[in-house]
Amino acid sequence: MICNDVLTDHLTNINFFLTGISLLDKEVRTQVLQNHADLVFQATWMERLESLITDMHSQIQVCYKLCQYKSSLRVINISVMFSVSSFSVFCQVWSV
Repeated sequence: MICNDVLTDHLTNINFFLTGISLLDKEVRTQVLQNHADLVFQATWMERLESLITDMHSQIQVCYKLCQYKSSLRVINISVMFSVSSFSVFCQVWSV
């Protein structure tokens, strides 16, 4: 009898959790449908920012390698300029 009561309690708890998960799933679907355009816009910007960061990293690596290669040169300034629409990396080197 105790085993049946424990089993019934566990099944009740599982049913409670499944109901909660179902409600959460329904709410997430509702929110995604209501905010679909905003979510797509944000995802698009994330892809663009990821691409910009990758390009900027590549340019910084080129600057760094240039400075290493030219051991007789002294790095005066490495500046990174970033805006929403574009980015630039400048590496200025001067002879010693």
